[in-house]
Order: sequence, then C-alpha cells, then structure tokens
Amino acid sequence: MIDETLLKVAKEEHADDVLRTPEELTKEAFLARPPALGLTLEDMNDVRAAASTLEPRFEASVFRQLRLRMLRMMIPCDGASTVTQLADRLNAELVLAGVTAPTGWYHFNKRCYGIRRIGLRACCAHGCLRAESPEDAGKHFLKCVGWTYAQYCSKVCQRRDWKTSHTHVCRNAKEHMQKHDEYTKIMYDSVRKMGFASGDHTCGFKITTSDGSGAPAPVPKRPLCDVLTE
Repeated sequence: MIDETLLKVAKEEHADDVLRTPEELTKEAFLARPPALGLTLEDMNDVRAAASTLEPRFEASVFRQLRLRMLRMMIPCDGASTVTQLADRLNAELVLAGVTAPTGWYHFNKRCYGIRRIGLRACCAHGCLRAESPEDAGKHFLKCVGWTYAQYCSKVCQRRDWKTSHTHVCRNAKEHMQKHDEYTKIMYDSVRKMGFASGDHTCGFKITTSDGSGAPAPVPKRPLCDVLTE
C-alpha cells in the first residue's frame, strides 16, 4: 500500500489545487506559486520515511508521477533516480524560500488545450535520467523529426531509443497524422458539397486541415527519420 503522503505529493489533483501550470493563461499565478509544490518540511520528512518502506515497483510508480509534477512546475530533477532524491530537490527549493525561475528559452504557451509543452521535459530514452534544467540557460532538449513530442538529451540516447522502441512510435505517429488528414479531407469535401465555403464554420467548428488552412491538404508523406531537430 502506498503511503497517503506520497499520493498527496505525486497526484496531479494536489498540485492543481495550490499551483497553476506555466502557460500564458496562468502565467501570473504560476510566477507567484509557493515553492516545493506547496509542501512543508514535515511533508518532506514523511516522503523520505514512506519511500524507504515501498516495494521497488511502487517506488518506481511514485517516482515517475512525482518527477512529472516537478518538471511541469519547472523544478530541477536532472539526474535524480529515487523518490528520496526528488524530495531533496523539493527541500532545497523550500529552504531557499523561492521558486525556480523559467529558463531563457522557455515560452509560455498561449494554447490552452491539446498536446503542448508545459514545463520542463525528461529524456524519452528508456533508462535515461536526464531532464531539462532551468540552470541550462538557452538549452532545451532536441526533438525527433518524425514525432516532435519525443525529446532526447543527446543523439546517443535518441539513436539507442530508436533501435529499441521509438521506431514503432514514429511509425504509429506517421500513420495517425495521415489518417487525420484523410478524414479531414473527407469532411471538408462533404461540407463543401453542402454549400459551405472555405473557412466557414459548421457544427461549431471551422473546417481546417492539420496545416491550419481552410483548404484540404495533401496526405503528408513523412518518412521515418532517426535524426533530431530544434
């Protein structure tokens, strides 16, 4: 059984109660957020005590959830491999009584829906513990050309991950985007036959394709690629 304190620390609902994510819509509240996810020194001690009693599989689960929450709040986690080490990072921010400032390259996203960057990101390579850090001014992880939501700390990690698993992710992403544009083209052609013009709204949605235009785009031919880009 996972300790209640660990659940409180790791659960997204807790952070959303006391924090706001680093997006344009909530930027002001985010910059005024309390340090260390709003936790206390007593909470940190409870986390360390509870983590030492967990089975490895439970600790791994809590570690992943807690690190995700910390990265979303731009708290440095680079190199941390245990719940206790994450608690130490939180404790350091709490002792300083200040929050980590956004890096120079971080941009507060104006979109408030869908898949988008929120906070820092960890390397996608299995087993790698590197994560973006506010201390690395002007530096962010590179992303896969084929599936831009997969980011890596180095070409070595990207190539290693490509051989073990990412080639399947990239292929699935390519197929998903092709189907998306095929379905959008079908819908576009259908509403045009009904008398709607390019850019018109119907059923509350503007008829667009994945490139944002009001005309049907050709189905993308995205080759599988094992290189990185900005």
